[in-house]
Amino acid sequence: MTLDDERNEGMALQTRLDGATLRRLASEAAAASCGFGFKRGVLFAGSVSLVHEATPGLTFQVRALDKTPLLRFLVLQEDAGDGWTRVEVTLRDHATVQSRGPMGIPTDRKRVAGIEIYRRFLNGFASRIRAADPSTTTM
Repeated sequence: MTLDDERNEGMALQTRLDGATLRRLASEAAAASCGFGFKRGVLFAGSVSLVHEATPGLTFQVRALDKTPLLRFLVLQEDAGDGWTRVEVTLRDHATVQSRGPMGIPTDRKRVAGIEIYRRFLNGFASRIRAADPSTTTM
């Protein structure tokens, strides 16, 4: 997976849930996404917090343990007609990280910082939406 692939990760769903329920589910998924993990030889840790709430959606931020912002993502919701709501999650701003060996020589490709926490959020949010509304479809 390349850096561009990581930048384009997100999801788009269509559901019959209302905006208040979607906001609650997003907040629950954000709280559950926090913590530690180890994947492909890389230790990751961080927290997800809501930084801005507006009419079309929510802006969340993934931060490292020292509170350094790693990435921001947007959860948009809009009326799709006939009682359906379209939910879209997109990555906005992010920092990159790269493993380095002796004398600063890169030992791995560049990655989006905090991408594992973001993926936890995506999986948790999608599963919560599907559990609350089995008629949810992927777009």
